[in-house]
Order: sequence, then C-alpha cells, then structure tokens
Amino acid sequence: MTEETKKWTPSWRRRGTEEDAAIRRGEQTLIGSASTWMQEALLAWSENDFKKVSAVAPLGVEHLGKALLWRTAPTLLVPLSRDAEPALFTLATKPDLDDPRLKTIGLSGVLERLIQLLPEFPIDVKERKRIVGVRNGAIHVGSSSTSRNVLLDCLAVCRTLLEHLEYDLETFYGAHLGSARGLMEEKRTEVGDLVAAKRAKAARDLTALEERMGGRFDEWADDKELEAEELSPSDFGVDLWGKEQECPQCSRRGRLFGRVEVDPQIEEQPPVDDATPAEAYLAGWTIELYPEAFQCCVCELSLHGRDELAEARLPSGRQEIVADDLGQDFDPAAYADHRYSRWD
Repeated sequence: MTEETKKWTPSWRRRGTEEDAAIRRGEQTLIGSASTWMQEALLAWSENDFKKVSAVAPLGVEHLGKALLWRTAPTLLVPLSRDAEPALFTLATKPDLDDPRLKTIGLSGVLERLIQLLPEFPIDVKERKRIVGVRNGAIHVGSSSTSRNVLLDCLAVCRTLLEHLEYDLETFYGAHLGSARGLMEEKRTEVGDLVAAKRAKAARDLTALEERMGGRFDEWADDKELEAEELSPSDFGVDLWGKEQECPQCSRRGRLFGRVEVDPQIEEQPPVDDATPAEAYLAGWTIELYPEAFQCCVCELSLHGRDELAEARLPSGRQEIVADDLGQDFDPAAYADHRYSRWD
C-alpha cells in the first residue's frame, strides 16, 4: 500500500456489517463494469475498431473512478445540485448502488474529485480534457493516433486507480493483460524518445545562438532567465502555480508549474492553569506542489506531463514547498478559501 493510499480511510471501515456489505457489493459492481469496458476497448484496439476504443475506454475510467470514490465515501458520487439531495440523503444514510433514486456524477466530475483525492494524478489537464471530450462526443475520433492516445491515457488512470483499490491487474484485464502492458511500455519508450529529441533540439539551437552572439550571449541569457518569472501558469494548465527550477538541459533558471494543495497546521496553546482550556491556533501551512509542466526561456526546453518531467529527471511527484517559492502573490489562507469553498 502506498503512502497516498494510507492518507484516507474508506468510510465502509467505520460502518456496520449490513452497510459494509452493501458498499462492498457496489464497489465490486463498479470494478466489474470497468473491467468489462476496458477489456472491450483492448479487444477493439486489436481489431482496429478505433471508434469503439474511444467510446468504451473512457467508460472504464469513469466506472473505476466511481469505484474508488464509492469506497472512500458513497456521497462522493452525488453531483453538486439541489435536485440531487434525495440521492445525497440516501447514500449518507443507507448506501445502495441499485437505488433507483441514485443520480451520480459523470466522467468530468469523477476526474475532478479523483484529483482532490489523489493529487499525484497520472495524466495532465490536456489529457483529461481529451478523455472527457471523446466521452461526451465533443471530440471526433477519426484516426488511430487519437484513439491510441485516449486508450493510453485511460490505461494510465486505471493503473493508478487499481493500485489504490489494491485490485489485481490480471483479474481486471483478463486475457488482455499482455496487450495493456505492451501499450504502456510503448508509451514509456515514446516519452523517452520525445524528451531526448526535445533536449537535443534545445542544445543544438542554443549552441548555434551562442556562436552567433559571441560575447553578448551571457548578458542575453541572463535577461531571458528573468523572463521565466513572467510566464503565465494558465498557459500550461488550469489552476497551476509556478516556482523556480533549474533547467536540466542548459542549467539556467526555468519554471516548474503544477497544482498546489495546502493544509493548515493546527496546534494547541498550553493552558495557563487547570481552569483554562487549551486554545487551538494556526501554526502554519503545509504546501505541496504536484508538477505538470516545465519551461525554460533560455534554451526553450518545454516539457508537459509527469512522464516527460520524470524522463528529464525533474520533480514529477509531490513536492513540499514554502509559500515564498510561489512568489509574493501566493497567500495560503486566501488560496485555501478560494479553492476549497468551491465544494461548499
């Protein structure tokens, strides 16, 4: 079990036997449905039925994501709307996946809540939008490359979810396990080749520029380093912040962008005497960055997604940072109020 898995405790572990059984049944139903959809997607891929791949693979992610949300707390499947209150009350008091009154969130909502639950999510915002767009019919699937990308993204998400559900890969993928592993290995090789090509181009272009500029190059590079501070995080994804990061190619200062999570650290003030109760106070904040992109303004190396960051040996997992890393505009209290009030 990973550290991320240990951070939360499924609500069924705190419930009675009858509710425990109902939640386990619901979880297994959702996992079984997800398994069926993903196996159909892999079969369709082997038969070059690209439209079907893109139609059913996102369903597998949606159902497997719902399984993890259901295990964590059944109410996480309820949409944030007034007409969903009957479902909310039902799931909070007597969870039953077969209840006809149950209205649940779609794939977009599932992914958004999974990101809150699992900050180290395996795909970036662009890839998440592509899965949702294909699922909703907003993105037309007319080529094998689009279908393959959707399938690879879905496999990456399923791998993470299955790890947290502690569910066996072979049981989930059945006879298609080899195909799933083969596709994921191909993606790892492709990412390595892509990052190598990006670094080679950055090095080649920078060397040529240095030869042309001669003695003026260092001053120019110093000015370009400062431009990194002016880069807009919104150009690299939604709700991202940036911090200084050394470029793996030219060793100049670049910018690492990622999602931020904050957690207040509450401590107790010791009582002055036996008659005075202890008082809680805000001692500080734990701030974590989950990297998604990197940009260097000097050699123009640009990396997107955790896989590319990891391949370039840049931070790609959870990074504990301090508020100053994100600049003077970052206020942990204001950020927490803005970010988490959206769930009220």
